[in-house]
Parts: sequence; structure tokens; C-alpha cells
Amino acid sequence: MKRSLFLVLALAMLPATAFSQSKIDADELPGRWKLVIDVESKADESDNAFARAALRAVGGLLDEIDIRFDFQEDGTAQLEVTAFEEEADVDEDEITWEVTRHGGLILGDSDKLDSEDTIFFRDGDVLVAFELNDDGKPGERKNIRLERLDA
Repeated sequence: MKRSLFLVLALAMLPATAFSQSKIDADELPGRWKLVIDVESKADESDNAFARAALRAVGGLLDEIDIRFDFQEDGTAQLEVTAFEEEADVDEDEITWEVTRHGGLILGDSDKLDSEDTIFFRDGDVLVAFELNDDGKPGERKNIRLERLDA
């Protein structure tokens, strides 16, 4: 009986630990990061075949768009967007960033980036996006993450 109770408690704790986020330290952020948007995982959740096909098509297009951030120690970041690997389609912009007192990363808005409702937290080696609730706390997890390019 004790073994069964332990197993049930362990399984109940699994979701909380499997998706836990941790604080971001501002000192470890500077460097190059790539933005990854995973729409295809949403396609698997949809019951509608048309919706799944449309989301997969959008995912294919997103694979051709490269979005990178070069975070600087001064709280700014260079945003670089390259479409279809064309040098002529490289678009750059500067944004601001801050790490909140709760350890979440908030990116400033620009002409090319609207992130007012998003906060990132560390999940292993990546930074995962969450909805930013009105109270400043993270809400639902988004299918967006930042992956470090340089070590």
C-alpha cells in the first residue's frame, strides 16, 4: 500500500516538475539567441484536418524565417530577421530588454516586434515564452522559445 501511495504521489508531482520554469539571470543573457516558433505542435492538438494542414503549412513558412537576437549587457538587443535565406531580406532593429524581479525576461516592443503580453523563463537550456497576465505573473505557456546560439 505504501508503495502504491508513493507512486501516485510521484506521478502527481511529475507535471509540476516537468514544466517548471526557473529564473533568468541578466548576466547570462548577453549573446546570440534564435527565436523558434513551434506551430506544428498545435496542429497535433486540432481535431480538424483542414486546420492541421493549414498549421503545418504555416510551420513550413516559419522554418524559412530566421529571427535572431544579440543581447547586449546594456539592456539592448539587436533584432535580425532573415527571410528565405536571402541577404536582401535581412531586416534589423534595436529593442530593449529587462529581467524582472521575478526572473522573467521581457522584450521591449519595436516596429518589427510586439511582445507586450509575453514573458520568458528558463526551462533547461532554453527560454520559454508564457502569456503575461495583467498581474505580471506568467500564464499559459506559448509555443515560442529562445535557443542560445553561442556558448
